[in-house]
Amino acid sequence: MVSEGASRNNVGMLDSDADQNLGMRKFLAKETPPAELSRFAANRRLEREIRDSFSLRRILGNRVFVKADGGVVTLRGSLRDEEERCLAVETVASVSGVSEVVDELILGDRSQVGSSSALVATIYVRLLSKANVGLEAVSIEDQSGVILVKGVVDNPVRKLLIETLILETKGVSSLKNELRVDPLAIGETATESVDDASITGMVRSALKSAGLHAEIRIYNGLIVLSGVAADLAERSMIGAIAQSFRGVRWVTNEMSVRRGELPYA
Repeated sequence: MVSEGASRNNVGMLDSDADQNLGMRKFLAKETPPAELSRFAANRRLEREIRDSFSLRRILGNRVFVKADGGVVTLRGSLRDEEERCLAVETVASVSGVSEVVDELILGDRSQVGSSSALVATIYVRLLSKANVGLEAVSIEDQSGVILVKGVVDNPVRKLLIETLILETKGVSSLKNELRVDPLAIGETATESVDDASITGMVRSALKSAGLHAEIRIYNGLIVLSGVAADLAERSMIGAIAQSFRGVRWVTNEMSVRRGELPYA
């Protein structure tokens, strides 16, 4: 039981703490220039926008720590491989308001690369970035390079897309596809929107991995490609890569070719 005197003392302490907090807020408001407060708020908004991007939140699972300072963004954290690092850097570089990316990311234990868990994680990343599929309804198991995929998808085309993406993954020797088709099966991620910065990051990362390059402009999922390709085959390949990612609504390929061939739409 608390005595009356003790109660009054506690109230007094609370009042004192409140007064101190109020005094500190007044001090900060008085001593901190408005421009500095505005810069602080802008940095926090930029950090939130980056953290909320599809790539960092859904694909990389919030494993990247973001610190913004006037448009210069520093990335820290541990990622599985160079592909994830490239995705993180390219996505952040594509966010409006970012002028420079300082990459302080480290890669995880190299002994884990090629392990069963790493292969499954790689497959999940590919499905998240390229397939409009509700992954909550799909399970993946690695049986010594033989991938077993189970679950429910909403149409046969999505089932085939998942199968193709898994078989194209390095380290997969064969696939057991036990997916069922149910038109009513629409997972959470099937309708989740993908922001333009994440789309740009995914496309740039894929092009870099393939040794290709293109200038990318994007608005609301509509991509315009420009730059110079070595030949028509490379130009077509770049367009196909850009079109393959989820969230992309249309690709206009305005790239020219270096070897004098006439590009086609």
